[in-house]
This record gives sequence, C-alpha cells and structure tokens, in this order.
Amino acid sequence: MSPFFTSRAGDFFWLFKGARVESGGEFAGAIIGSIAFAAFATTGVEAAKKMERQMLGRHSGGGPFAGALIGGIAHGFRLALHYLAMLLIMTFNVWVFLAVVVGHGIGYATYRLAGGMLGRGQATDEIGLGSGALGKAADSSSDSDARAKEDCC
Repeated sequence: MSPFFTSRAGDFFWLFKGARVESGGEFAGAIIGSIAFAAFATTGVEAAKKMERQMLGRHSGGGPFAGALIGGIAHGFRLALHYLAMLLIMTFNVWVFLAVVVGHGIGYATYRLAGGMLGRGQATDEIGLGSGALGKAADSSSDSDARAKEDCC
C-alpha cells in the first residue's frame, strides 16, 4: 500500500485485510462495491437526518435528555457511514476515489428523487423552497420589504 494516489488496478485492500484486490475481476467488484456503498451511505445519512428531525419534533416533550439521546444516536450512525466511506478512499486508488464520489452523487440524487415522488411540498420543504423554515423566512422578508416600501413611498 502506498501513501500516494495510484491508478493501478490491483494490489490493495478493500475495507479489510481479507478483501485483497489483485485481479481485474476483483478490481471491478471493488469499484462496483464502492459505488454501491457510497450511494447507500449517502441515502442512509439523508434519511437519518430526516428521521432525526421528525423524531425530535414528536419527542419534544421528553425534555433535553431525549432530544440529546436521539440526536447522538443519529449522529453516530451518520459518522459511522462517513468513516467507512473514508476508509474506501484511503486505499489511495484514484478509481476507488472516483467511484466513491460518483456513488455519493448517485445516492444524493436517489434520495432527492424519492423525496420528490412523495410530493412537491415535502421535497421542497427540506431544502427551504416550500413552506418550511427557510421558505417562511423568505416569504416574511419579502412581506417586510413590501411593507417598508409602502411606508416610505
């Protein structure tokens, strides 16, 4: 293993010592596995964020301990997925690195498309374009701008 990026198609470990990549077929499996894992990780992270927000909204009466516990568990899950993706990148193989980046993009797009199928309101609320917090803030700022123009002119 080299501490420098390489584009060789073999001679590295994929996640653990027993998964040594030496042949072309193993290398193809490592690339496909990297894309699949990164897509799963990103989809899982985004879903965990959404679930955490929903659970915190439902359990707001449980006090600060319940919120901290739910947030801590969700944060630990997200970090575990990110660290495993980092281990893939630490093979220092350029092709595995690109596969992880592509997989993260596929995972994020998949999550957004699945959210979009649930209804425009839910998908746009999450990114602040609907009636969610940022959308409401944008609406209230435009209302205050309109009121300021009425007052001054």
